[in-house]
Formats: sequence, structure tokens, C-alpha cells
Amino acid sequence: MAETGVVTKEEKGLLEFLDAIDGETEAAKSRAGKYWDENGKLLKGEGAWKGARNPLFLINLIGNQYERKIGLITEAKPTFTVVSRVGEYGAMSKVLTSTCMAKLEEEEFPLTLERVARFAMAFGCGFVQTTFDKDRDDISINCLDPRSVYIDPSVTEAAKLGKQAHYLRVDHVVPVTSVRVAYPGRGALVEADDRYSRYAKNDTRRGGAISAVLNFLPRVWKPGEESQEGPIERTLVKEYWLRDPDVGSFPGGRHIIRAGDVILRDEQNKNWDQEFDIDMLDWRMDLDGPWGLDEIQELKKLQEAMNRLGDAIMRNALYNSQGWVVADSDALDATQWKSITNEGGLIVKKRPMREFRRESAPQLPAYLFQMLQAIPSMADLVTGNAESLRAKPKGGMDSIVDGLQMTGSIMARIIARRFESLVSRIGQRLISRIIQHFNGDRMLNYYSVSGELVNYMFERQRFRQDDNGISLKADDLPRLYRQFRFLVQPYSSLQTTKTQRTQIALGLHQASGGRAFPMRRVIQMADIGDPDVLMAEARAEQESGLVPPPLPPVKR
Repeated sequence: MAETGVVTKEEKGLLEFLDAIDGETEAAKSRAGKYWDENGKLLKGEGAWKGARNPLFLINLIGNQYERKIGLITEAKPTFTVVSRVGEYGAMSKVLTSTCMAKLEEEEFPLTLERVARFAMAFGCGFVQTTFDKDRDDISINCLDPRSVYIDPSVTEAAKLGKQAHYLRVDHVVPVTSVRVAYPGRGALVEADDRYSRYAKNDTRRGGAISAVLNFLPRVWKPGEESQEGPIERTLVKEYWLRDPDVGSFPGGRHIIRAGDVILRDEQNKNWDQEFDIDMLDWRMDLDGPWGLDEIQELKKLQEAMNRLGDAIMRNALYNSQGWVVADSDALDATQWKSITNEGGLIVKKRPMREFRRESAPQLPAYLFQMLQAIPSMADLVTGNAESLRAKPKGGMDSIVDGLQMTGSIMARIIARRFESLVSRIGQRLISRIIQHFNGDRMLNYYSVSGELVNYMFERQRFRQDDNGISLKADDLPRLYRQFRFLVQPYSSLQTTKTQRTQIALGLHQASGGRAFPMRRVIQMADIGDPDVLMAEARAEQESGLVPPPLPPVKR
């Protein structure tokens, strides 16, 4: 690849191939992202009222439902463990479990998942990149804006992106100086892109140039508009992951980075698992493709109806509550009329000997107020943020029944399943990156389930030994990731599920006097600490006399 501005025949052919990919994937995405811009505005409260005048009643119902649903889905950390497919790799699986916990803690993974959920509920999909950062010499886990990701339209399911996609593209808006530092030689050929380096003069739109950098579309200015240069020169860098048909040249796939018509990097996919770095989540399944369905469009009409109805009721109430002063126009002189204000009501001047009468509007029917109260419940039904509790059956074991009747949404559980599938795929990719890139010893930290800070040393040499103390051969390491599975406990990302299971288990334990369900399993389900340690501490306290022994079970 030439370092000068001369484009070789091979490079020209590659650019034409990438341009064809861009045309195909952008056409497919334009249909999937039809309402993305509108959804983003609705979440911020823009577009909640359609009318020439300002409303007297306005509520962001969509934003409220959005925050509640995101809080429900991401309120608890998913519980996971790494298990071995091979019997003699048990020690390795324990090391990988602790290492994954430390890395996810370091990368603030719960915040990453929350961000993914926010994108997914608003746009129908979310993306996570698990990659090795050479500058940090560490693994990075980042949430990607769906507006910057383009995928092969032949993909049918979000969960199968890594297996079905022949190509994938991620866009990055970066300063030109950063490109030149990261890619010496070829980076000098990259020029600033006016779409991300200039902004329109006297632009009243919110966000300005920064909005274009973060959201890519719409542009900050259009060609022909009066514009000026921004403080930083920026350009659009496109990153491609390809499964190249020419397996002889790129057997593990191809990784290309491009800025404009400049190829900055063209290399083989260096990941040992030979997969892309990207995992995809679809919020609700779309039968016609992988992009998923959002929940904003379903709430749009409910919000519009609520605001129109609330505005009508508010205007009627204010109109009928105003006092009226009706007087002949010559009842006072001009100076006296000026001294009277109409802050408490309306002042009407009529001609002498003329009749003027005000008739109050009829009282609003009660069903309008009932409808205003019912709309939020309809929104809860659409999003699954609330669910009516079934009637409690008669009989014993009330604690178990109460546990079963904990407020929980079936729709939230469906989303939780897809969410935990995403976490499992990210974890599987994380295992591969740890085995490939953690080549030396390093100190790692994480919080245990009981909230205690755990410090431990990842020792590469010991990690490479099986349970019999035999070191693995270097040729076996690239395929070692296949021997482990990253398992997420079902519904562990929902705090209501953990509480529900714990109450059921505690009810069984109490009802049977500990014979049907052991306390150790109750503590396990509560996920509040190591059961053996907690039970040992409890026994020690009872033997010391600090706490009374437990009461015997009640015989019924």
C-alpha cells in the first residue's frame, strides 16, 4: 500500500468494493432507522405538542415510561459463572470467572448495559464492542451508538450477527490530528470533512457542531449555507470487519480502516476466535430483520391524546374559574378604567342600555377525567411497567403466595432474556480476549456478592496449567476459549425475580422446618454473600450467646 497520494490499482478496486458495501448497508438501514430521529426528540420532550399555541397542560409521558422501563431492566447485576467443557480445566474456569468479574467491574459494565438498554428501547437495537485496546494494553467494553453501526442485510437475527454477517461497518468521528498520530504516513493524506468540522452561522438548532459529531445526522450545515470553521478539524473514519471470500489471503477474516478515499489499515482479523468485535441486542423481535422494534412509536399517540385532553380540561377549568366584571363603558372615566386590572378575571365594557350576558359552559363529564387517569395505565400496559396482581388464593403458606405475587412484568422478563443472551455473548468474547491478550501477571480487583473488595493476582503461567499441573502447549492456546462457557443465571438481571425466588425459598424452608429446603440454598438465591461463610458466622454467634437460637418450627 503506497504511502503517497497515488492510488494503486489494487487499492482502487478495494475502495470500489467498500463503496458497494456502503451503498447496500446504508439502503437497508435507512428503512430500519425511519423513526429514530423522531424517537430521540420525543424522549427529550420535543414534539409532545402539535399546535400553533402553547399548551396549558404538557407532560412527557414517553420519558417517564422510558426511565421506569430502563430502571426495571438494569436494576440488578446479572449473575454469571464460567464453566469448563473439559473435566481437567476446573481451576482455569475459576480463574476466568474471577478475571471476568474484575474486568466487568473495571469497565463499569452495569453503566454500559444501561446505555445499551437506552439505545435499544429508543431505536429497537443496541451494540457492544469487546476489543483489545493497544494503547491501554487492556480489554475495552464499549456501547456503540446504533446510528454509527451498519450491518450485512442478510443477517436475520441480532443474536446471530457474529455467525451470519459477511461484513460490518462502524463509523467514528475523530479529530484529524488523532488520525495522523495513530497512522503515521498514510494518516497525513487524510483531510478534514466539512460535515463534521464546520457549522452554520447563527444556527439556532440545539447541539450545534457537537450534535453532528455525536449523532452523525442531521448535518450541522447544508452545502450552500453560510458557514464557518469549527475549532477542531474532524473526519469520518469507517472501520470494516469482513469475512473475505479470498480465504487464502485472509483466512480469519479482514479488518479495514478507511478515511475518505484513504485506506489507513488493511490486515487480517487477529482475533483468535476469528469473529467480529461487535455484539447486537434487539429490544423486541422484528420478524422482518435483525434491527428490532422500539417502544416509542407505540407510546406516541397515547402521549398526544393525554396532552390534548389535559390541555382541554385545563383550559375549561381556567375559563370557568375566572370572575367577570360587566359594566357600562361610561361607568368610569378613562383614568379610573386604567387603574383597574384584570388579573383576577375579565373586564367587559358594554354600551349603555345594551345587554351583555355570560353563560357558563356546561360541567365537563366525569368520563373525561377518568380517561385522563386511564391513559398512563394504558402506557403501562404497552411497556409492561406494571402488571395487575392476581387475586390471592385462600390457604396456607402465605409467604410463598406473596412471593409469587410480587409485582413483575412478563414483558420485562422477555426483554431480560434477550439482555442476558447479550451478556452471555459478551462474556464468551471476553474469555477469548483474556486468553489471547493477558500474557503477563496483573493485579485485578472486584466486589464480591457480599460487597467486599477482593484483590487477586492473575498469574498467566499458573492459568495455563490444567488441574493436574500440566502446562498447555502454545499451539493449544488459540483454541482454548472453546473449552469454556460463560453462563448467566436466568432472570438474574431483574431484582424482582431475585426477591421473588428468595421469598419462595424462605417460605418452603420455614414451612418444612428446614427439611424441604436448606437455608444454604435460600442464601444462595438471595445473592448476598458466600452461603458457607455466612452460615459459619451465624453458628459462631449462636454458640457465643450473642443471639438467641432460632425458634422451633410451628406444628400445624
